[in-house]
Amino acid sequence: DCLGEIANTYFLSTLSALSQFPNLISQIFITKKLNQECIYQISLFIDGEFQIVYIDDFIPVLKGTSTPFFTKTNSFELWGLLLEKAWAKVNGGYLNIVSCSLSDLFRALTGFSCQTINTKEEDMFSIWNIMKNAFNNKWVMCGTVRGNEPKAKKHGLVNGSTYNILFGEDIYDNSNKKQILIKMKNAWWANVWSGDYSEGSNAWTENIIEQIGLNRINKNSEGEFWMSLKDLCKYFETIDICQIVFGAKTYNFNYTGTNLSLPQMYN
Repeated sequence: DCLGEIANTYFLSTLSALSQFPNLISQIFITKKLNQECIYQISLFIDGEFQIVYIDDFIPVLKGTSTPFFTKTNSFELWGLLLEKAWAKVNGGYLNIVSCSLSDLFRALTGFSCQTINTKEEDMFSIWNIMKNAFNNKWVMCGTVRGNEPKAKKHGLVNGSTYNILFGEDIYDNSNKKQILIKMKNAWWANVWSGDYSEGSNAWTENIIEQIGLNRINKNSEGEFWMSLKDLCKYFETIDICQIVFGAKTYNFNYTGTNLSLPQMYN
């Protein structure tokens, strides 16, 4: 998917992060096939419970064209457009989803607990420990660039935009000083990071390349790039983590027991 007429990069980045786990996306769609009625049921976690949002497949387009006005797709897949429409319906219209807390969207799509880290309120190594725990648990993470950071644009970042955080590595430079590198992804593929550890950067010494592995250093493949944790904390305001519980599913039951004054055990 790519951006449309509203810059809701947070939405595309969240979908990109969750798409690593197709089952999570599949569970959102109660209606999983095209149908003649053109009506779809989308399950979103709203106000503390999963609720069914009903939408049709009429998508706003640019006047006189068949090009979607908001999120665009690079193929004929509908799921991203339908999720965006359901999210817009819940929030009262497309203009109300220009910006959003990432954790709110993660929670709405999955029902899982989320955590937001303010990079100015935590020291770098505390942030790294939280991130390592997230990587080990295969949770998904996204970071949002500071809206008022003047040097972000200079280095190819888009102020206020959201990027996926894929994984991180402890490495040692030529002075045997520990460095922490983070692999990121720009879900909409525009604008390329041009700071340290970008493609062609002098920071890529032979020693560091050997530690990371040449085959893992992508040449801006599908918007992927590396940066130091120090730069991430400098240019990114928040990191949002969705704490995925694999294999989890929520059910509702009607309890038919008689004596609720006594302790009960449920399987």
